[in-house]
Amino acid sequence: WPVISKLSFSEAFDTPLVPFLIQIFSVINIDAIGSLRVLFMLSLAMAGLGIYLLVRDLAKRQVTAILASVIYFIPAVPIFIMTLFPGGQLAQWLISAGSFSSIIYGDGAYFLALSVIPYGAILLLRYLRNGTLIDLVLCVSVSSLVLLISRTQALGYFMILSLFFLTEVFLGSARLKFRRFLKVILFSFGV
Repeated sequence: WPVISKLSFSEAFDTPLVPFLIQIFSVINIDAIGSLRVLFMLSLAMAGLGIYLLVRDLAKRQVTAILASVIYFIPAVPIFIMTLFPGGQLAQWLISAGSFSSIIYGDGAYFLALSVIPYGAILLLRYLRNGTLIDLVLCVSVSSLVLLISRTQALGYFMILSLFFLTEVFLGSARLKFRRFLKVILFSFGV
């Protein structure tokens, strides 16, 4: 990876949530780069917890869920260290992670959307299985949140939801689950 010594903030967001969060952080005197670092660290923590909850919900085993979360965190450790300690001796040892993190800070919306996806998958599975109104409202809220964060990740999100839907359809009650999945999609897009 090329070494990028200076991080300049010139990102154009196509959805309103991340610029809104940057403005909220600017109220407490955190600049745009610092707010993207905070968003990256929060999304990393949220995604790790989401992976744990999703795998625990699917596998019904604690050890499998812990192992999945640990494996998820392994590639992010050098980036996380660079985020916490931007200068000093650690930065010299992790030059490639530094250049990678300077690239990914421009994609803060993608990482924030990725961190929300496991929660949406859990809520969709619960709604498909139980059909309660609260699960529908929560699943549609998470879907709308992903749409507000990043449109391109929303496409991947709805593909993931479609895969979970297909696996649930093969387990039985296809018509009922199809109707429930259609409700989630229609309400998420505001139709």
